[in-house]
Amino acid sequence: MVFKYKRKTERAQGRDENVMNRAINSINQRETSIRGDVLQFRIPYPTLRKHFLKQPSKKQRFRLFFSGDIEQQLVQNIQEMDARFYGFTKNRLMHFSI
Repeated sequence: MVFKYKRKTERAQGRDENVMNRAINSINQRETSIRGDVLQFRIPYPTLRKHFLKQPSKKQRFRLFFSGDIEQQLVQNIQEMDARFYGFTKNRLMHFSI
């Protein structure tokens, strides 16, 4: 019976975070593909893909239509109209803002 197990490889010890970050940065900057980084940094494809997809997306869901100043004025006008009990429906506001 073995009382003291001694690991024979360093495979399951985990990867250096610096190497993983460099690989992900090169993918984000479109220098290389995921498969190219797999070969260059010797990181398994599923591991690199998992870490790459874990990053938050930088895409904006909606495009801004008004500038911040105009939008703020529009919000104030709508709130004043609502305080006077002259509320608008969503469709009416869309026509009003154009």
